[in-house]
Amino acid sequence: AEIANGEPIKATLLGSLDPGQESTLKAVLEHGEVTGAELERRCPPGSPKATAWNNRLKDLYLKRLLRRRKQGREMFYSPIVKEIILNG
Repeated sequence: AEIANGEPIKATLLGSLDPGQESTLKAVLEHGEVTGAELERRCPPGSPKATAWNNRLKDLYLKRLLRRRKQGREMFYSPIVKEIILNG
């Protein structure tokens, strides 16, 4: 991981994610802080529904690739670093 001001800014993922988790991680890195419902609205027709996005976001959070915060009933997810290199 690369570090600036004591905070990680870049990390390399060792191992692999399933295709759904990988596309979700890329979407979060592209959009910043998001919810599953927001990803459903932003992505093209035929993309997963909010429930699927939320499941993937939760899985990535449990793998410690995303941060999570609760606001009201919604869970907001954001990347732990600005850049993640996949399959390093």
